[in-house]
Amino acid sequence: DTATLREFVDKSKVREVLDNYFHGLDAREEGRLAACFTEDAVATHHSGSDTEFTLTGGAAIARYFCTLMRKFTASNHTACNSVIELTSKTAAVSTFAIAHVVEGNRVRIRGLKYVDEIVQTDTGDWRIRKRTHIPLWQYEADTVKPFLPR
Repeated sequence: DTATLREFVDKSKVREVLDNYFHGLDAREEGRLAACFTEDAVATHHSGSDTEFTLTGGAAIARYFCTLMRKFTASNHTACNSVIELTSKTAAVSTFAIAHVVEGNRVRIRGLKYVDEIVQTDTGDWRIRKRTHIPLWQYEADTVKPFLPR
């Protein structure tokens, strides 16, 4: 039926926003990151302690995180699962993810939760309007050189 198809398409587009966010973050693609957010987006990030900071505006959010990620040798953010609740042109999204961030000879592995409000714009695109980033757990380990046996 048409309503079910529309819901499937909308949820697929919302998931595409999440995929583009994680790809843009790890590839340090500021344009791809900025395209994930509305111009008036608000992102609150918890550092893992009692501190948090808020960024406003899609371009500012993308610039901050691309600059931050360039400090690291490599990173990989993987979305583990998402729940998407659609209401008309708004999606309430809860995503669990794991981030691997390499700095020097150490890798930081962190479990994360993202709570997003993703909206459909007038052009039909879906973008993040409000994001809360919550670290859940973390550990560090030494890195090893990649090895593939011959």
